[in-house]
Order: sequence, then C-alpha cells, then structure tokens
Amino acid sequence: MKKGENEAGNFEQSEGQEPKESRVGEESKEVEKPSSLREIKEAEGEKEEYISEKIKKAIEEGKNFIEEKGRLKRLKDYEFTVVISPDLGEKKEKELIDAIRDFIERKVGKIIYERSEGERELAYKIKKYNRGKFFCIEYKSTGRGEQELRKFLETEEHVLRYLIVRKEKVETKGHIWRAKMRKELSQ
Repeated sequence: MKKGENEAGNFEQSEGQEPKESRVGEESKEVEKPSSLREIKEAEGEKEEYISEKIKKAIEEGKNFIEEKGRLKRLKDYEFTVVISPDLGEKKEKELIDAIRDFIERKVGKIIYERSEGERELAYKIKKYNRGKFFCIEYKSTGRGEQELRKFLETEEHVLRYLIVRKEKVETKGHIWRAKMRKELSQ
C-alpha cells in the first residue's frame, strides 16, 4: 500500500481537508429549485390541466357541462369588466391584461370574447383617479375560481375596480313569439 491509501485502494484525506472531488460534485448537483406550486408539480411529473382545456373540449363535443370530481357542472356565461389606472403605460398595461387573461384561462374558464372599452371618465374618484381604462372579457365557466380571481385582482395595485356578472338569457316578446310560431308550424 502507498502512503495515505486505505485497504479498499482509495486515498484518504488528511484531517481538515475537504475532498476536491466532492466539492465539484456538489456544484454540479445544485439545481434550480422550483419557485411555484405549478413548477413543483411539473417537476414531479404531474401536469396541471387547465380548466379552459376541459371547457374547450366540452364545447367542441357540443356539451354544456363538464365532469368535475364525479359530478356534472353546467357551463355558464360570465362577463368580467376591469378598470385599470390610466397612467400605466402601454407595456405595463399589456402585461397586466395578459396576466389577468392567463389567470382566467388557467383557473376560471375559457375566454370567448374580449375587448378594450378605452379610457373613460369615472363617475367619482377611485384611488385619486378621475379616469380609468376599461377592459371587458366574456368567458364560459362552471363558477369555480371566481374567489381566486377576486383575490388575484385585489393584490394588483393598478386595478381600480372590477365586476364579474353571470349573463342570463333574456326572453323578450320576440323570443316568446318565435317559439310559439315554431311550435305551431311543427304541428
């Protein structure tokens, strides 16, 4: 045996010295830790399925419901309006709207239609602003995720106000008359 070699044939280190190989190995083992719950799930092999994917699939199949946890949930139409600060700037405004859109797609439902209503004067001051930029998004959802959306919007400092409304079909005299005529003509 050579000096410093043990019975297994490996060289021993003197006390107080760190093995050079282990330091190199530790540096290469350092991996970025996932920062969000979604990244943790993806690292473990679980893929988060967006609610909008389920809704899109149901719409393509002509269904007005999805199955969630063994129960059928009916799809409803919602209209979401948000008022943001007018002095935000185009880049930050776009980032904020994209973040809201992404959140709705992931957690709430499937976006059907969206539009910008432009800048308008407010009826009263909100957070010291007389004006605000209005955006409207219509989406289909089961109603799940509205609370999470509200919490998300309340954390955004540039969101002045928001409103989520469930749209219902309105029957007018014309609707009733056409239904009556269809029934009479089919007999």
